Amino acid sequence: MWLGVVMRLFSQRQGIEKVEDKIQLNSISAGLRTQLWNGLIIYYLTYIKDRYINKDSETEHLIEQLWLFYFKKDVFLIPSWGNDAIDEVKAYFISCPWNKVFDVIEFIMVKHPNANCTKGFIQYCNEVLEQDHSGYRIIEKVFVPITSREELKEINESLQSPLKSVKTHIERALELLSDKKDPDYRNSIKESISAVEALCKIISKKDNATLTDALKEIEKTKTIDLHSALKSAFEKMYGYTSDEGGIRHSLTEEDSNSFEDAKFMLISCSAFINYLTIKAKKANIKL
Repeated sequence: MWLGVVMRLFSQRQGIEKVEDKIQLNSISAGLRTQLWNGLIIYYLTYIKDRYINKDSETEHLIEQLWLFYFKKDVFLIPSWGNDAIDEVKAYFISCPWNKVFDVIEFIMVKHPNANCTKGFIQYCNEVLEQDHSGYRIIEKVFVPITSREELKEINESLQSPLKSVKTHIERALELLSDKKDPDYRNSIKESISAVEALCKIISKKDNATLTDALKEIEKTKTIDLHSALKSAFEKMYGYTSDEGGIRHSLTEEDSNSFEDAKFMLISCSAFINYLTIKAKKANIKL
């Protein structure tokens, strides 16, 4: 079996690889850094390669701006040839702290006047950021977080569930979301909601119930103090994953779900699992 096939390796099974390693929030992988650099070359810096820099073009002016206002170097140290300038920028880009990568990219996007170059660059960057599961996207020339430590905390906490069925579904949802070669967002969403369903079956003591039936049983018997708004919200989320246009019945169609869709479902379901677990403990329900 080839490694390209979705599978859980030793580090994942043993919990050594943390969620933060999968969704990059305070780091940039070497592969992502290289892809971002490739984007700078393709959309901005190619135009000065093999050329004497005379500062007449947009990109040559950008080099001057970098030296004067980002690197804050002596103007007389600006390289005379395009290749030399690119080599110096690359040396910085490849070795600087991860946050400085985003700094220099933002600086270049703002300082380069060609809107078409920047539009293509932003689209390219957002695609590679998604592929590498970065916790950031570019909006209006600015990197913005799409996840937070609080959200990651909810996922990590749900992974500590003592219930094997719940933990297995969450692990699988995270695995499918984080597969860099072949992410499966549809089935990640399905696994996330299945984790909630598994927990509700245990709390309601209805082994064959659907999530909707289990939630209704919990509300009816008042097994735990479950807020009606939360019950309704997850019934609707379950309906989204179950109807003809949703997740479970569209497996022959192309997956139209995105990283953001699957991430939202994973975080929401993890938080609800943590909430239900606390409520069950307060009601003296043994899980």
